[in-house]
Amino acid sequence: MVKFKTETGNSDVIEAVRRAEECRLDAMRGNDATTLEELLADDLVYVFSTGVVENKAGYLKALEQGTTRYEDDLHIRDVDIRAFPENAVLTGVLESHILFQGERQHLVNRFTMLWVQNENKWQLSTWQSTPMAS
Repeated sequence: MVKFKTETGNSDVIEAVRRAEECRLDAMRGNDATTLEELLADDLVYVFSTGVVENKAGYLKALEQGTTRYEDDLHIRDVDIRAFPENAVLTGVLESHILFQGERQHLVNRFTMLWVQNENKWQLSTWQSTPMAS
């Protein structure tokens, strides 16, 4: 279960975003592009810790083709959430092993993400991550 270190704002939004983020993490662990298709906003901007920027189609294509594969140890921690009526900003730390272009990597990144409410469903609109110093 996603646990927030600090929670600020609308409690209904906090719980809805918690459930959506849990689904997203499960879908990433399972490399489930079909579920992610629903959880990612059409205008998604996904900025990897390498500086590479992807849109929704590019991100999903990499999963479907196996260019990027997340492992079961994917988790987030030290997460703060600021919830507003139609969006929520989360910051924290992501840690995981991934397989990227055939090379296994260990990630420890700080992140900022923006969840938005689109037509009564919560979707990830923006992701930005930065590697933490070793």
